[in-house]
Amino acid sequence: MRRALALAILPLALAACGETTAPDLPRAGPPRELALSFGGYGYGSHTVTLRGDTLVVVRRDFFPPQSATTTSVVPDAAAWRRFWQAAGAAGVERWPRVCENRDVADGGGFTLRLIADAGTWESQGSNSYPQANGRCSGSPDFSRDFRTFTEAVSALIGRPFP
Repeated sequence: MRRALALAILPLALAACGETTAPDLPRAGPPRELALSFGGYGYGSHTVTLRGDTLVVVRRDFFPPQSATTTSVVPDAAAWRRFWQAAGAAGVERWPRVCENRDVADGGGFTLRLIADAGTWESQGSNSYPQANGRCSGSPDFSRDFRTFTEAVSALIGRPFP
């Protein structure tokens, strides 16, 4: 009896594993909140924060650590459409909340918090990067999907990120 019940439920459970419950990303306009950072040993840090309609970009060098460059940019509607299209291609709505590679002592890490009317997307990692399939790369090298996203951010802010 138990085996029959398990066999009856198994296809439903497997089907549910392949589904995402994350909301779809917007297609246009700025989010309500965007906070993205990347940093690590030897890298310094790079943050992008949305304040109103303005993206504030702060780059701190690793050495000397007190040096920082701050710029700001106001993306137009077309830039936001391109950003959302690239974020969708990168699978941001399916990214895991945490990606870690504990085999690397130094290296880089990131945090992302993105809020729009449709939902909230958050991800963070250390020496492992998210993939569109909802998994982590397990490698200290950027995953293809994380690279796609950082290129979209670079285009949005008009300078390389990170």
